[in-house]
Amino acid sequence: MQYEVFETPLGPMGVVVRTANGKQLLVAVRIGLPTRTSTEIEILKRHPNAAPSKNLDAARLLIGYAETGAADFSSLILDEDSVSQFDRAVRSACRRIPSGSTVTYGELAELAGAPRRAARPVGGVMRRNSCPIVVPCHRVVPAGKTWALGNYSAPQGPSLKRRLLEHEGFSETPLPRPKTRRRTPNRRFGVAPSLWDE
Repeated sequence: MQYEVFETPLGPMGVVVRTANGKQLLVAVRIGLPTRTSTEIEILKRHPNAAPSKNLDAARLLIGYAETGAADFSSLILDEDSVSQFDRAVRSACRRIPSGSTVTYGELAELAGAPRRAARPVGGVMRRNSCPIVVPCHRVVPAGKTWALGNYSAPQGPSLKRRLLEHEGFSETPLPRPKTRRRTPNRRFGVAPSLWDE
């Protein structure tokens, strides 16, 4: 297992990868901590056998995302050996949410092939998400609260969630909601806690 900690315009980040069957699998992404040292400590607390590395693909892509607000993470393979089939389906569906848009937990359930009423279990998957940004749980928001963000389990909480969305093109200019259910760029977001937010 290897890890890399690096500085970005969004602050320090870290990634953890392991190799299996000749493929590099993404185990974790760490964001939101104040320093590279605290990011490294958090990684080693959870993955004590990880060795430092340089120039990992995940690190390069995340640096690009932090610089531009866009990146294609489809080449990264998630480490899902100990993940349930439901979690895999939800994570896969979440990875298909386009940058600059959001869905509700119920909508994500439907995208994953589950009924909309599975919003609560979907919230649990987002809360356990070990690879934020690559699995963009910041693009999943609660229903029934006008442009509310909900909580965010990474350090800095909802303020980081808002920052990531704005980094992808959201602004403070409110626009009327389109007829589609998907939320679009250029929205004003408030922060409202929700029990089932990630």
